[in-house]
Amino acid sequence: MDALAAGCLRLIQSLPLATRLGEAAGQSAGRLTPQSVAATWLTGARHLAQHDEATSARHVVLVYQRMLAYHCARFTALAAELAREGIRCTALEVANTDSSYGDAISVASTQRGGIVSLFPNCDYLSLRPRQVASAVCMALQALRADVVFAPAPAFAEGAGALHHKVRFGGRLLQMDDAWAATDQSGVLVRWVKRSFNGFVDGGFLPDALHGQHFVGLNIPLDRQAYAVDVVGPATGIAEPLVAQPDRRFVLFVGRLIERKGLHTLLNALAQWPASEQRPALVVIGDGPTQPALQAQAARLGLLADVHWLGMRDNAEAQAWMRHAHVLVVPSDFEQWGLVVNEAWQNDLPVLASETVGALRAATPAEWSWTLLSAGDASVWRAALVRALSQTTSERMAWITLGRRQAQRYGLAAHVRSARALIDVALRKRPARWVGWVARLWPGRVVIW
Repeated sequence: MDALAAGCLRLIQSLPLATRLGEAAGQSAGRLTPQSVAATWLTGARHLAQHDEATSARHVVLVYQRMLAYHCARFTALAAELAREGIRCTALEVANTDSSYGDAISVASTQRGGIVSLFPNCDYLSLRPRQVASAVCMALQALRADVVFAPAPAFAEGAGALHHKVRFGGRLLQMDDAWAATDQSGVLVRWVKRSFNGFVDGGFLPDALHGQHFVGLNIPLDRQAYAVDVVGPATGIAEPLVAQPDRRFVLFVGRLIERKGLHTLLNALAQWPASEQRPALVVIGDGPTQPALQAQAARLGLLADVHWLGMRDNAEAQAWMRHAHVLVVPSDFEQWGLVVNEAWQNDLPVLASETVGALRAATPAEWSWTLLSAGDASVWRAALVRALSQTTSERMAWITLGRRQAQRYGLAAHVRSARALIDVALRKRPARWVGWVARLWPGRVVIW
């Protein structure tokens, strides 16, 4: 087992795991089983057994559903910090694409140092929960991970990390951003969560707002750290690639699905006072509700006011942020809302529903007018009128608030919190029967 684990660790450093998986599984990666994944790890370990490199006594592994740009930024920053202490750090992603956003498979995304794709070139949503959970558990054991950051066991990859904790021990640190507005679990589900969380040594959460919720789910305050939801440094092309509106505009960035609340914003613009010029609305994103939203805009006489740009990459979205007057997040709810972090970094003020975690957590009392009732078009219209009527000094104060929040919920804070959790004391294990039940739970393959 020691030789196997050492070989797997060298594999992470020396060759992309996708190459080995491709050799072992051919072109049918979408049908990989946990057994074939384990066999591939063994093949890679044996292939590299001839090398002799020193390995760290500690190994921190972060488990992700999929490594997006902000995950890579977080991992890179934490790995660099741990490397200075001689602590090894690896990111374990389940798959490198999913069909929820219509993403094309990118082979190049598997060629990243320290990042392992268990099912490369596979659609995450095509995998089975038990398949994912088993593969994650076996991969963590092969890596000899003694500190594991992972999502909640509601997800299959989180369930796999929980199974590893039950079977092999180590520290399990749960990355989660649920809070009272987004988790309406019933009594039975909450009891199960509390029971499973007895194996969780620490919670990596966005803010104390979320922390109070997790106290009720058996993760005490003294085992919590914050700033899990952060983005990388502000990036972006110098100018948007599409001509800007000829007047001030507000910006929406996100998937066009029902709960994102864009219909409320359209109703708010339709109520604009006749004596004032209505701002333009730039919409970045696409999704299943786009035809209905465009039809709504036409009925409300907003065809000349709304600019539908469709899906744009993050660099261009941030370029638009630097020219917009305000970012609008009218969602019914958001566990956090990373688009808010990006707005803060680009000096763009934000109006959001009071059920958007990022703004709810970060907004002081004197700025409570920027937290709005979801679905109330008249409230949104009034807030937009106020935002566009600010003096220069008032707007500068709003931007300054965002800059402070960008620091508070930035990469440096993320790394400090993660580093503190790595040394959290192990908890007393729950009753044996809880572990038996936990190992039966495969989680779900789902995008939330």
